[in-house]
Amino acid sequence: MFFLMQQLFIHNFQLLIIFFNFILTFFNSSLIVIACTQQYRKELNYLDYYLGISPGNEDGEIGVKE
Repeated sequence: MFFLMQQLFIHNFQLLIIFFNFILTFFNSSLIVIACTQQYRKELNYLDYYLGISPGNEDGEIGVKE
């Protein structure tokens, strides 16, 4: 009986570790996206201001200022 309870505890503990790994992976991915957003906006502003290239429009093509 003790052996069965011990195995059940180990199994539940392993599931808990897997669950926390998923949460931490998602959290780290979110931090990377948030950290890169500011640089991405700077690059979009650069393209728009210096090169006249704006982000994609409704047609999915890149517009150019004339």
